[in-house]
Amino acid sequence: MKILLLLLTFFYLGGCEIQAQNSNLPDSLDVYADSVYVNFEDSLDLEDLTLEPLSIPSMNALLQEAHSHLNTRYCASGKKPSTGFDCSGFVHYCYDQTFGINLPVSSREYKKVGKKVSIKNTQPGDIICFTGRNSRSRQLGHVGIVIENSSDIYFIHSASHGGIRVDKLSQKYYKDRFRSIRRISTPTSTNQ
Repeated sequence: MKILLLLLTFFYLGGCEIQAQNSNLPDSLDVYADSVYVNFEDSLDLEDLTLEPLSIPSMNALLQEAHSHLNTRYCASGKKPSTGFDCSGFVHYCYDQTFGINLPVSSREYKKVGKKVSIKNTQPGDIICFTGRNSRSRQLGHVGIVIENSSDIYFIHSASHGGIRVDKLSQKYYKDRFRSIRRISTPTSTNQ
């Protein structure tokens, strides 16, 4: 089953069109909670796929997509470059454009996505999650994409003041609101 899934994913994401009668190949992947729904007869547990960091080509593609939107304006509930992005709309758009993965468009839903990883093990492409404006809230209200984990964690996100920009976790505003880092299992993670 794993080999079949890998082959189907490879052909699907590799741009090859597999035309079969009554084909069940997905138009996109939906990632929620602890399972990846691939639009086949049954869903797969994330344990069937690795939660390795993105491969270098996959990471580069995601970060290139994200960086191409630097300085795009903020728009509440925005989900596309022409109108602007909110934080979750931006993360959703980047993952959809790069991998065909349909992530939530509400930051609150990211607590159900992927698996938590430690700050120490954070890699570019992971999703960083924060509370919203209220630093005492336990509820998620903001997300971004990690772009670097060196002496600090740098992330790209859509901020209500400034639109798409890069910030770092050590900044007091973000440090006080930090909740978790989530890793999404992408189909190309298993092909590299």
